[in-house]
Amino acid sequence: MRTRLPIAYDEPTDVWLVSRHVDVKAALTHPDVSNNNYNWQIGPLLGHTIVTMDGCEHAQHRALLSPSFRGKALAALQASVISVTTDLLARMRGRPQVDLIADFTAALPVRVMAHALGLPAQTREEVERLKRWCAIGFAYMGNYRQDPALLTGGLSNRDSFYDFIQPHIDARRAEPKDDLISQLLAARIDGQPLSETFVRAYCAILMTAGSETSHGALANLIVNLLSEPGVKAAVIANPGLMDNALAETLRRNPPLQLVLREARESLQLPSGTIPAGATLACLIGSANRDPDQFSNPDSFDMSRTEQATSHFAFGAGRHFCLGSMLARMEITTGARMLLQAFPNVRWTPGFTPVECGFLNRCPDRLEVVL
Repeated sequence: MRTRLPIAYDEPTDVWLVSRHVDVKAALTHPDVSNNNYNWQIGPLLGHTIVTMDGCEHAQHRALLSPSFRGKALAALQASVISVTTDLLARMRGRPQVDLIADFTAALPVRVMAHALGLPAQTREEVERLKRWCAIGFAYMGNYRQDPALLTGGLSNRDSFYDFIQPHIDARRAEPKDDLISQLLAARIDGQPLSETFVRAYCAILMTAGSETSHGALANLIVNLLSEPGVKAAVIANPGLMDNALAETLRRNPPLQLVLREARESLQLPSGTIPAGATLACLIGSANRDPDQFSNPDSFDMSRTEQATSHFAFGAGRHFCLGSMLARMEITTGARMLLQAFPNVRWTPGFTPVECGFLNRCPDRLEVVL
């Protein structure tokens, strides 16, 4: 597609597919490209939120949430990441074989974000319940063909999550603490507090966005650490290289494979035109492997200098991922601590990891010997 049909209309989904790096960058940063698509993607689920906003309204809500994921707040989150990782690694000790998806990559971001919000996520049952809510919520967003079963299941899943968090919201309203729910309740926009609908929806967004893609990125990073020749040894010898390994993983193996946008007006991209009002799919997985941007794009190369700022794993433009700094810190910290605790970690004999998934792409099992 990149070579012969870089802008293509997909009739079954009524979406224009954009596959070249130069076109994806232009689309994600163009002022006439909006997030209106999220009104049908997740609007019925969560209502009007920062995900569906554009312009000044989006800037106001982004400014409200951004401080929670940088500076002193990020340092506090790092302490949580270290604590949770330490606990997860301790639970693995003495076991000859583990599945790092079930025992590590899926649990770490769920527990960290739950702790940040002030929600319980200590027991396996609590973590599994939160993971299930997040996975169903993410599947709802990727329901491009509007499957009625997924729509109904998503609404039921939302109601179940809202029933779970409401007592915690009520408790923080009565007695604020140092957590994100308390911060949301204290927040003001134009002098007015956020509505209860906003608070619940933002809890759902932060919980889901803060766990599903981080889990996928950590899983894909571990695959590259254990499968790419010399990478694990290099990172153990120089832990600072973990940042390079993650950046290259996010380029070559981004967990989020595509994002949708809507063209307000007829949109002129370098490779062609998107009609006004059309939905376009920015194919991140393709753009991140565009040979016009990256030499030998299918190879894993930690020495690349251009990939750290050129990949689209966190998007681009005004809607660049709000939690990107947390995600990077969480993933690199978790992976470093894993290798420090188990430097001989390797694949179980006969096991080969296989990427799967359409929207969020990563292995569903990582069977290792410690």
